[in-house]
Amino acid sequence: MRRVALASLLLFLTSCVGFQGNLVVNESFSVKEKKDVVVVPEGVYNAQLVVKSKRKLKLKIQNNTVDKSATIKLAKGFKLPEYDGDFEIPASVIDQSFKIVGHKQTVVTRTSPVTEHQSCSIRRVRRVCRKVCETKIIKLPNGRTERRRVCRNVCNDIVRYIPGSKLVTYHYKTVKQSLDLSLVDSDSLAQVADYQGGNTSTTQITDSIGYCNPLRY
Repeated sequence: MRRVALASLLLFLTSCVGFQGNLVVNESFSVKEKKDVVVVPEGVYNAQLVVKSKRKLKLKIQNNTVDKSATIKLAKGFKLPEYDGDFEIPASVIDQSFKIVGHKQTVVTRTSPVTEHQSCSIRRVRRVCRKVCETKIIKLPNGRTERRRVCRNVCNDIVRYIPGSKLVTYHYKTVKQSLDLSLVDSDSLAQVADYQGGNTSTTQITDSIGYCNPLRY
């Protein structure tokens, strides 16, 4: 597999990105929300950091005794960092007693291309016509009527699908993101908590698709 480190990949460009990891709380701290204050005690937690939007983070923590979540919002006019590397979010921007110092890295790996036959279907349309006759009463110029047999062609399109095969070339792309965060008290500059998390996603990328050819039996 080819390994490519992309220093320019965006960090928080897409909303609802989740990072799974651990949060180590060295000193108890509080997160102010709109209508509540969430207190996070000292300890080690399983933690999920969800990027809800460019201005909103949601932290979910859990261990044997604690199960909490807290939302951190950024002030208007300030957006979450967009690129890999070091970043810092001041306490004044998030209206908290701590600032966030972090580092994010993205590594992309791609498999070698794979070419294989895949099933497909070919749409065929055939126009079928039939003669339809009916007896009608015709009024003659002299005022009399007579029965006449009138015929016309009625046509319909008949659709059928023929099984086929096509050549498809594709590869798999894996994006692995790692995120390290430190919560630093804005007064004492003590490192009250550390978060380490990651996110891995794999997608199949289609490189080329050939024509669908009918199967030969």
